[in-house]
Amino acid sequence: MENASKALLIAAGIFLAIMIVSLLVVLYNDISSYYTQKHEATLIEQTTKFNAKFENYHRNNIRGSDLISLMNKIIDYNATESYFDETNYERIKVTITLGNEEVLEGFKTGYEGKRNQYLMSSVITNTTGDNWVSDKKLIAITNTPSEMCQIASAKLGRITDKELQLLASKIYNIFVTDEEDLDYADDRLYRAYMLEDLLGKNIIEVNEETGKTTDKFSADRLQVIKDITIQYYQYMQFKRAKFDCTEVKYDTETNRIVEMNFKLQTKIENGKEKPVMD
Repeated sequence: MENASKALLIAAGIFLAIMIVSLLVVLYNDISSYYTQKHEATLIEQTTKFNAKFENYHRNNIRGSDLISLMNKIIDYNATESYFDETNYERIKVTITLGNEEVLEGFKTGYEGKRNQYLMSSVITNTTGDNWVSDKKLIAITNTPSEMCQIASAKLGRITDKELQLLASKIYNIFVTDEEDLDYADDRLYRAYMLEDLLGKNIIEVNEETGKTTDKFSADRLQVIKDITIQYYQYMQFKRAKFDCTEVKYDTETNRIVEMNFKLQTKIENGKEKPVMD
């Protein structure tokens, strides 16, 4: 009888232990499931917020100025979250199709001089390579204002982005060439006075009788103004142009945006294909 009682107690103990272990397993699974669901919900929320920053550009009739903003966001993301933090997130790639040489003429001024080489190719992209170096075209385009300011300031004294905009808006007044007939002397003098008025300082010296620059220093300064004006004018034309978002791709594992493609809107004018800037 005593042995039977002990056996019952042992069996009850084993049963209780099994019940406790089972309960602990259930609790562990419930807690694990809770935190898994919470983690997944957090990832979904983070992904949604992340994609929202870029899906705002997934539309038609988007200005080049908006694409400049997008480039800055892509450069920043690729540099901080994709390249160096080992997050295993794919870098974002972008392709902006401008078109053939005829279309690219719409970004030019028609004057000879230095041009922004990254705005003169048929396609702007960072799809090659796996690190920040392949973002160099995007960086070069977004850095156009600061680069032009640095170049101008080194030769002309401090020049601001606002002053560059004014120069670009007056580009047709700046490009009165020194090879023109003497009759254009007044136009050249106007150019010198206009530059002085826009920039608030005397930039070039012009002979009042011939309209030509009086020394090499003034001629060099004038060439700098012409070069930066041409490049900044291209930049402004790009910002004015309209684009359509043609495709957005998502990572199959993280569901994050990994690629965006855009195409310049064009129209036929006087028998030629030109960018839409209306």
